[in-house]
Amino acid sequence: MRKFICKTLLYALPIILPIVVYAICISPHIHGDLGKLGQYTFSDDYVVKPSQKTGKVNNVNYNDTIRGGILVIGDSFSQPNGNSYTNFLAALSTNEIFNLHSEWGNSPFERFLFVAKRQLVPKIVIIETVERSLSYRLLSTPFALSPQEMIYASIVDTVLHNKHSKQTNGKSLLSETSMWVKRCINYPGFENPVRYATLHKPMFNCEGDENSLYYYEHDLKYAYSRDTLALMTAKMDSLFAFAKAHDIHLYVLIAEDKYDLYQTYIADTAHWEKTLLEDFCPLVQTPYLINSKDTLAQMAAAGVKDIYYCNDTHWSPIGAEAVAMQVAKRIMELEGDTTLFCLPY
Repeated sequence: MRKFICKTLLYALPIILPIVVYAICISPHIHGDLGKLGQYTFSDDYVVKPSQKTGKVNNVNYNDTIRGGILVIGDSFSQPNGNSYTNFLAALSTNEIFNLHSEWGNSPFERFLFVAKRQLVPKIVIIETVERSLSYRLLSTPFALSPQEMIYASIVDTVLHNKHSKQTNGKSLLSETSMWVKRCINYPGFENPVRYATLHKPMFNCEGDENSLYYYEHDLKYAYSRDTLALMTAKMDSLFAFAKAHDIHLYVLIAEDKYDLYQTYIADTAHWEKTLLEDFCPLVQTPYLINSKDTLAQMAAAGVKDIYYCNDTHWSPIGAEAVAMQVAKRIMELEGDTTLFCLPY
């Protein structure tokens, strides 16, 4: 009997040991969306606190009519979580900030066309999109290349838009451990979607990862021909023309990928990759296109740390506050109204 128990334990050890290690040493210390996606551990004490107060953002749905204030339509960068750029914008604004809550797969551009068609938007609208999704979202938006030829027929009905997405159940400890082991050994088909690089200077205050750059693999996917860039530019120009024809002051904010901001600080220059914004933004000749990298790159060059979270793909409160200031200044400049925002400096 003792021999049987010993044999059983011996055979079970390769299964039990990884589960114990993962449950005790790994799982409790996974933080941020990159930590969860790549199953990486980070310091439990890593917190980036805001230096300025944040404001309340009003979530609205597709049937709500907004007559005043500013409407924000975007992805996860725009969702008010207490420290997003929209929360900082709300603290600065003398008008209410509204957020069209994202609970479905259509792009921010398509959502804008939908509510604009129904005349549910205020005069000032901000569309935000992350860099890695810009091309797909822009090119898939169902409108033609002139304001007179806008196409709405393929936009899904409001009832579908208002449906709440179902929450997926959490993975079991066994499946998470299995995934972690496969990623650790680089098992074919289970390559880690989170990439890592060493920076030549510390850019984060996360203990043990001061010089570490964790980023999403999709940040590196650049496959834009000259024709693709030209079509993207034409689509963007048409979008602004449509807004102007409907007396909507439209601002488009591009949230640059985390890799895009930090790539020049990667120690091994052989791993520098081409990014989209350096080719696309100069082609769109309008001040209504706001590239967040214009502000954040200056901060990084000045040695500001934790512009992005070390363990996440999103801006920290430091980056979010800076972008809110950038957006507020641009809006006041183009609207010719310095009373729209109260800037602290």
